[in-house]
Amino acid sequence: DNGKYHYEIDTDKELYISEEIFSFKKNVNRLEEIDELLKNVKVADLAVGSGAFPLGMLNEIVKARETLTAYMSIGMNNFQKKSFIAYGRKL
Repeated sequence: DNGKYHYEIDTDKELYISEEIFSFKKNVNRLEEIDELLKNVKVADLAVGSGAFPLGMLNEIVKARETLTAYMSIGMNNFQKKSFIAYGRKL
């Protein structure tokens, strides 16, 4: 070994990955739509009680939106990701 790295490219996997990315990018608008719906969810807890139910719902919505953010930011450079997260959407 002379210190250089050797990589073998599996063209089948490369083609598959590129098709998946293309397919995914077509669905980003759908992800944004889902994110918008989650942003506007209203939860009513008529029994009130300890507040565990609304807090649990809030946690689930935040987790779902964080996951959507990760998928929607694929293909963005670091500056675009930071801008998207900081200014593009509100939790």
